Amino acid sequence: MNVAGVTALENVALGKPAVQQSPSAAAHAGLCTDGYNDGVYYDNSACCMLSGGWWIVDLLHVYNISHVVIYRRTDGGFPNNVVVEGFLQYPPMCPGSGLECGRLARNLQPKENITCTTPVEMRYLRVSSTSSSPSMCEVEAYGSFVRTVSSELRTTEADDILQTVPTLYSVGASLYRARAKTLPPLPKQRQDIQLPDSYQRTISG
Repeated sequence: MNVAGVTALENVALGKPAVQQSPSAAAHAGLCTDGYNDGVYYDNSACCMLSGGWWIVDLLHVYNISHVVIYRRTDGGFPNNVVVEGFLQYPPMCPGSGLECGRLARNLQPKENITCTTPVEMRYLRVSSTSSSPSMCEVEAYGSFVRTVSSELRTTEADDILQTVPTLYSVGASLYRARAKTLPPLPKQRQDIQLPDSYQRTISG
């Protein structure tokens, strides 16, 4: 957005796909990027993170994020000890690859603006908390576009996991190769059958 020559940062998390550590049909992760932030859980506007849990939004492209806004639940349990991090790779697959944007070692206010110490280049934004009953109603991420992520690299969590699972053919081929190292090859003709002397004797000798 550009007004009178001034560029305003947009909420690049709005409408983007999200996942959370503890799935919930009534309080699913996508409710935190739907643009609805009134804070009332029973208005179907909050998503939950259980103790030691995390919530992740895929921004679909790479952005330089300067600040994150979190709207917490206002009618019940809400998070404390929150950490906001940015990742270029999918966090559950590369958990140690993130850069911290900021953290709050206290109870969250109804609206918290967390400014990154320095802007963090990220595709995935993760919010985590050690609170026993944290609930958020909306997460907004503001920053500038860096680069496009090619469509073939846009994989869901399930796609990432499936790509690491070997096919039935490759498993079978590996087993055959392993067996060939310890067992003699199967005979192709009668001359290939070589029996030890002990197997060529009868009971009578």
